[in-house]
Amino acid sequence: MSDMEYVGNAVYQRLHVNDHIRDLGMYIHIPFCQKRCHFCAFYLTPHREDRVQHFLSAFAQEAALYALDGTCHRFPVSTIYFGGGTPTALEPVQLTTILNRIHRYFIVDPAAEITVEADPATVSRSGLQTLRDAGVTRLSFGVQSLDKSEWQRLGRLGEMQTITRAMAYANDVGFSNVSLDVMYGLPGQTLTSWQHSLEKILELVPTHVSCYALTIEEGTKFSRDITAGRMNGHDADQETVMHEQAIAYLEQAGYHQYEVSNFAQSGWECQHNLRYWSGLDYLGLGPSAQSYVGGMRFGNIADLAGYIQCLERKQLPVDSLDTLSMADRVKERVIFGLRMNKGVPTQTFAALNNDTAWQLTVDRLMETGLLSLEREHLKATSLGRRYMDSVACQLL
Repeated sequence: MSDMEYVGNAVYQRLHVNDHIRDLGMYIHIPFCQKRCHFCAFYLTPHREDRVQHFLSAFAQEAALYALDGTCHRFPVSTIYFGGGTPTALEPVQLTTILNRIHRYFIVDPAAEITVEADPATVSRSGLQTLRDAGVTRLSFGVQSLDKSEWQRLGRLGEMQTITRAMAYANDVGFSNVSLDVMYGLPGQTLTSWQHSLEKILELVPTHVSCYALTIEEGTKFSRDITAGRMNGHDADQETVMHEQAIAYLEQAGYHQYEVSNFAQSGWECQHNLRYWSGLDYLGLGPSAQSYVGGMRFGNIADLAGYIQCLERKQLPVDSLDTLSMADRVKERVIFGLRMNKGVPTQTFAALNNDTAWQLTVDRLMETGLLSLEREHLKATSLGRRYMDSVACQLL
């Protein structure tokens, strides 16, 4: 038995005994892009129609294996999230084929939030209408910047006007829930150009805005450029100012910050991402997709050919598995929950009351102003959210 077969069988066994799972989120990794952006380190492969067809066939097999052999058909699906890659690199009818497969094998809540990440340059009015008719409820447009020179330095395809056009199409076909993703700390970006992007974002009137700091990932063009001296590294102090600038500007405009990087008009928080931060179960399908189900963290092989080959053998394409102890589950629940502004209820980590080392760490983080205790909730302070990675490492 190969290592992957052993891991896949272990996942099956654990899924069979997890009757306590209330519901599932589902993440679908679409591994295709027309071109890799200069900051992107996600698993993807160039779009080619023959690859797409093989992927769709393999996906159908993976969904069937989890639903039937893995008995995940027992659990209702409350959120579905298409990420990538670029999901809209596929034809709308191909995305709806995937949705149809999910409906065939799983119980999908009629009120499920179904999100599709989209590149504005790859959508049309008719295509978005197809997605809307198929049950997609939410769009997330990756715009990164509303400054033309920054857009080009990111390696983005298309023209800036595709953003405005995509938003108009979304409105025309009836999407009421649309998110825009923007980035700060970009090469050549200034406080003025960042303010300009924020202003342009508000003119488009999304219901949700995600503001992410640029992270230089190994293997990206930006990483190679920094190593070769063609680009400067990030300016941590300026990034802090930009983040605070975004918080002040967006909250003044009626978008409340509910997580470190995410802002929403009231009632439009991303329900799928809230699952991640709340320690709820989610199943990932597609190459490189990650899952957290029943106290297991497991991940798919990050290789389209290997993914397809496994599923042709009716074998789960899982190549990593970590079964968490109850204490580790609770610690993760706290760490992810601290990303949310509301924090974590103290009752969530009552099981750690006898863990002296962990309690001392919490006390120290409170004394240094990184955490606070308010109304029976442990929260990260504004300073703590700035150093969230450090806080997480200390609590783990």
